Amino acid sequence: MGVSLISPALNLSGIAPGMGSVLGGTFLGMGILCLARHNASMGGTGSVVLWVQRRYSINAGISQLACDCGLFVLASLYLPLEKMMWSVVGTVAMNAVVIIWHKPGRYRG
Repeated sequence: MGVSLISPALNLSGIAPGMGSVLGGTFLGMGILCLARHNASMGGTGSVVLWVQRRYSINAGISQLACDCGLFVLASLYLPLEKMMWSVVGTVAMNAVVIIWHKPGRYRG
């Protein structure tokens, strides 16, 4: 019901794909950063990369980017190149936020 109320007021057709990819990826990265700072995740690879960071001191953003690269290899078999490339741009933006800003132990009282 909520989507049907918001949809008429929210027109995203004028946003260029590049801008949408960068902004969307950045906002997703900020959400992931909030979860990671509170030692939480949405599950899946997020849980794995946070564990890898704690165990092996490899930045969670770099680990996540490596997982995403593996997924893009598989996706390249099924998706049109243009759509996949915009996804790559968004993914790089998302992981850049985590790589740059997530520093374990920074926010402990």
